[in-house]
Amino acid sequence: MRRMPMVLCAMVLVVVAAAAARAEQVEDPRYAAWKDYAIGSSASYETETAAGGQKMLFESTHKLLEKADDHVTVEVTTSYTIDGAKHSVPPQKQNIAAKSEKKNVAEKESEDVKAAGKTYTCKVYEVKETTPTNGKEVTAKVWVSKDVPGGMVKMEASTDQGKVTSTLKSSETK
Repeated sequence: MRRMPMVLCAMVLVVVAAAAARAEQVEDPRYAAWKDYAIGSSASYETETAAGGQKMLFESTHKLLEKADDHVTVEVTTSYTIDGAKHSVPPQKQNIAAKSEKKNVAEKESEDVKAAGKTYTCKVYEVKETTPTNGKEVTAKVWVSKDVPGGMVKMEASTDQGKVTSTLKSSETK
């Protein structure tokens, strides 16, 4: 009988420790970048990857399908070109929760970026993360403007295996 309170106490300590170990929950910046736009708003990007001596060109459109207080749903339609041949990928839905764990992101000086025939004044963010799947470090720099659905105007990311650059091609606000 005396063991029961000790076991219960130990369980409470484990739960409290686990709760404390969880990262702080903040508004997810991807959610924030979509929440004020109407359903149907979209942004299209050109993305170039260079890895292993090969270059690939991707085109993608991110379209807001659904929004609620706790999430948004964005459909991403992608095509890519290899050796002059264009291929399409079936549309993918991304559910983005309103809250996520706080990340180690550094906000830098604002910069003007030319994209989609316009000049955007952008907040600039840099992040370094270790991927959970292979332990490789990814470094990314993202230029963000509230004038673009989804926020992203440009993104550069690199690993020891290659580099990705994505730039806004067009946007449509509904």
